[in-house]
Formats: sequence, structure tokens, C-alpha cells
Amino acid sequence: MDEIYIRKVLSGDVESYRYFIKTYQDMAFSVALSIVKQEHLAEDVVQDAFIKCYQSLSSFKGKSKFSTWFYRIVVHIAFNSIRYKKLTLIDFDLTDHDQAYDESILDAIIDNERREMINDALAILSPKESVALRLFYLEEQSMEEIQEIMGWKLANTKVILHRARKNMQQVLSQLIKNPNIMDNEHKKMKQVIQMSKVSMPFDDFEQRIMGRIADLENAKSKALSDKKYAIIFFLLGSICGILLNSYWMNKLEMMEMMATYRNYIAIFSQIVFVVLICFFCLQLWKLIKIQRDKSYQ
Repeated sequence: MDEIYIRKVLSGDVESYRYFIKTYQDMAFSVALSIVKQEHLAEDVVQDAFIKCYQSLSSFKGKSKFSTWFYRIVVHIAFNSIRYKKLTLIDFDLTDHDQAYDESILDAIIDNERREMINDALAILSPKESVALRLFYLEEQSMEEIQEIMGWKLANTKVILHRARKNMQQVLSQLIKNPNIMDNEHKKMKQVIQMSKVSMPFDDFEQRIMGRIADLENAKSKALSDKKYAIIFFLLGSICGILLNSYWMNKLEMMEMMATYRNYIAIFSQIVFVVLICFFCLQLWKLIKIQRDKSYQ
């Protein structure tokens, strides 16, 4: 299904991009929230990721799943956001909370409180561990796909996921103030992480993304038009400059004056001609740069 809508968007059907927003916004928000830990920042990350995805869609070659490619964009922007905003994150250290394992934790959490508590636990984990758990258990990405999304080595991916499972258990035990925690079974952990699934809390998210895309398309159209005028202006200016220069040089040949003065005037004329050509080139480059900058906004 993704491939069908990719072709539609690339063929100019901008409205078809709504499919990707509706399909991936919740999981993208979960992934971003795992890293930046704050809802409003996560929403900014997901917005930027969808815009970046739209601009880069033609570069998607289908060598991996679209979701893998897209989540890599989300993760990259989220970690950049942490660096730029200099957020303070808590890195949970298992050695400070070494406790025994037990399956009783899920039974100790009331159903209505589970999701909130599990999300609190994921917020306490480091960004890498939190996003690894969500990708593996919630989105059911393979180790290789997580490796590609996060840019880790396969061995590191396994280590981080293993550490994330153990730390998740420890954090949950701390939150309910119970020394007993659930068993480290894959099925039990999957149940827990699937309870953490969150939905995009902003109702107008899709419309705002489509509004930004519409602005991008308008900017690209205007820049393309400006570029065409710039090329025409450059060519006309160059032709006029060549004709005027040729006309002026012929006039000089006909003038009765000393050869020295004629040479000085000819040199001055050539300098003016070169300056004008450089000016036209500069204007053309500025307009091309404007187009490029607008296309990446």
C-alpha cells in the first residue's frame, strides 16, 4: 500500500500524502516521545519529520520498508532536537537498583493505571532504551531494522535492547514501590510495551502538516518562476552586453585619436563588460540559492 501512495505523491497528487500522516503519526509520536520526553517537543519533531519525508520521498529507493526509512528520519530529528535544545535527560542506571525478578508486577497494577505508569517508566529510561523497546515490541521492527533506523551496530542493538528490558522492569518496580518485578519473558514484555502506545494528542496535526506542504509547493512554484526569469534576464543581459561592446569597439576604430587613448578606452570598455557579466551571474546565483533554500524549509 505504501508504494502505491508513494507513486501518487511523486506524480503530483499532494493530497495522497495524508495517507502517510494518518498511518504513521501515532507511532512516530511514540518514537519521538521516547527520545525527547515532552509532548510539545515530540509534536514538533514529528511535524519536521513528515515535512522532511515529503521533501525526500523521491530518494526512497525501496531497499527497506517505508516505515523503517521514515522512523530513521524521526529518530535523527529527535536526537538533533535534544542536542540543539540541550535537554537534560535521565539515564537510568541498573546497578543502582539491583533487585530480584518476579512475574507479579502486572498483577499489581490496576488496569486503568497501567498505560500511564508504563509511559512514565519509558519516560524515565534513556532515549535509546525507550525508543528501542517501542520499535521492537510496539512496531515489531526486527533487530536489523532497528539497527538501520538508529544507525547502531547489530551487536550494540542487542545489548541496548537487553539492557532496556532489564531497566524497564526495574523502573516499573520502583514506580509501584514493589520489590518484585515481572519476568523477563519476551511475551510479557511485549504486553507491557503495547500498553504504552500513545496517539497524537493534537487534533489538527494532519491539517497543519498539509498546510506546511502547501506553503512549500507555493514557494517552490514561485522560486521556479523566478529562476526562469533570472535565466532570461541573464541571457538578454549577456547578448546586449556583447552587442554594445562590439558596437563600441567599432566606434573606437573609427575615431580619430591617438592609439594609446584608444587602447585605454578599449580596456575600460572590456572591464565594464566583465563587471556587468559578473553582476548578471551573481543575480542568477542568488535566485537559484533562494529556490534551493525554499525547497528545504
